[in-house]
Amino acid sequence: MVFTVVGGPEDGAEVVKTVTAAARDTYGRRVGVFTPSYCVCRQTRAEAQEFHRWYAEEHADWDAVDNLMTLQGLHAQSFTPEMLEMFRGRFAAGHGVCPLIGTPDDVAAEIQRFAQAGFGGMTLSFVDYISELEFFAAEVLPRLERLGCARRARCGQA
Repeated sequence: MVFTVVGGPEDGAEVVKTVTAAARDTYGRRVGVFTPSYCVCRQTRAEAQEFHRWYAEEHADWDAVDNLMTLQGLHAQSFTPEMLEMFRGRFAAGHGVCPLIGTPDDVAAEIQRFAQAGFGGMTLSFVDYISELEFFAAEVLPRLERLGCARRARCGQA
C-alpha cells in the first residue's frame, strides 16, 4: 500500500495512475493507493459545516498550524499563495488532508468519488473519535455498501 495526500479525487486519479504505473514498471509490483482524510459527518449538512467552522476556524491554534506547516515544508516556493491558504485551513481542521464534510449521504458520495478515482481505501480521522466513528459506522458504512464501495468484514474471514 502507498499512502499519499492529494487535493481531492480529481487530482488523486492522476496520482493513482502515476504511482501504480511506477510500481508496476519499475519494481514489477502491484500496489494499492490510499489517502488520508478527516471526517465531519452530521445528520444535516448545516450541522457538519457549523461544527467544522467552530473547531477549524473559530478555535484553531493558528500559531501551531503555521509551525506544523513549516515543519512539513509547505512553505516551499513551488506552492502558490492560494495553495498555501487552502492547506492552512486543512491543517487547522485535519493535518492538511482532504475533508469529508456533510451528511452521511454527502460523505458516502465523496468516498465513492475517491474509489472511482482508483483509490483502494482511505484513512479517516475524527475530532471525537469514539462517538463520530460510531455514527459513521451506523450511517455511512451502510450507504457505502449500497454504493458498492465497502463490505463488512467478519472476524476471522478475509
